[in-house]
Amino acid sequence: MMKVLRVAALFVLLAGMLPVAVNSESTEVKQYIQVRAASSMLNILRTSAELYMERHPEIVISVTGSQSGSFRSVKSIIEGTSDIGGSSSVPDEVHLKMMEKNGVKVVGDVIQNDAVVPIVHPNNPVVGLTLKQLKQIYVGEIKNWSEVGGKDLPILVVSQLGNTGAYETWSRVVLEGTAMVTPEAAFLDTASTIKSAETNEATIAYSGFTNIEGNANLKKVVVDGVEANVETIRNADFQIKRSLTLYSLENSSGEVKNFIKFVQEQVHQ
Repeated sequence: MMKVLRVAALFVLLAGMLPVAVNSESTEVKQYIQVRAASSMLNILRTSAELYMERHPEIVISVTGSQSGSFRSVKSIIEGTSDIGGSSSVPDEVHLKMMEKNGVKVVGDVIQNDAVVPIVHPNNPVVGLTLKQLKQIYVGEIKNWSEVGGKDLPILVVSQLGNTGAYETWSRVVLEGTAMVTPEAAFLDTASTIKSAETNEATIAYSGFTNIEGNANLKKVVVDGVEANVETIRNADFQIKRSLTLYSLENSSGEVKNFIKFVQEQVHQ
């Protein structure tokens, strides 16, 4: 029986969900909580879920995510397939129309401040750029690193996919909500975006800070003289900023609301 349970737990882990240990003989499961989240929020949510289940064995929490999770996380709340959605962007017009159609209201609880950070290869000599220069690079006006103090090397512009929270923040702040990314750019998922900056000296890309914190295989670019770190992001000094938020239905159960409060406490302790 133990062998069967171990195999089942391994299957759940490989599927991207939290392994849950429940003693069916001594603990009655009272509620399941399904959480879907953007990649930038997975670590804190999985750690919080494990701690919460240790203290409340009658609750089972499953955390899943994807590289393009912000849009889908909020959508899953509206459609009723998740209880909590972790997102690094606010609900958009598509979400608002879905809420109206389904007759539901979604509320958000901010977990922490975050930032979207431009990243390059460690060998790139460019240390800092201005917001104006970033915009010029991403719309195709600046095409060579030598134009911003770097090597004589064509810039490989890498953008995240349009359904990510990072793309929404970058588009709103760097591109000022109206400019279009150059058609010469490569559009990649979060993991591939980071990999490009780690392996290609020509690349400029961007990622949520929580996805690259402590990554020594790439370099975070200083923006308008401000470095992205825990302090500058917490104080909202770094300009390309956003909030990591947990969304749920307004009439969610008490246990859902309790878990959201628990996550907030874990982040701020």
